[in-house]
Amino acid sequence: MNRWRFYQGLRNEWRWYKLDESGQVIGAADQGFEELTACMQNAAAHGFDQHSYRVHPRDGGTISLS
Repeated sequence: MNRWRFYQGLRNEWRWYKLDESGQVIGAADQGFEELTACMQNAAAHGFDQHSYRVHPRDGGTISLS
């Protein structure tokens, strides 16, 4: 099963990357997104199905996806 990571970078832009079974990066966002939901929509266009993922906000806080 592939795993997905969503993280907020230094400019507070959201990005994603996709890992294979061994933990190697096999896909990544080619741009930053202001909102996490937009980032997840972009990832969905690349196969993200909302299973097996983690969200890493820059401040370590809580994420609300409403």
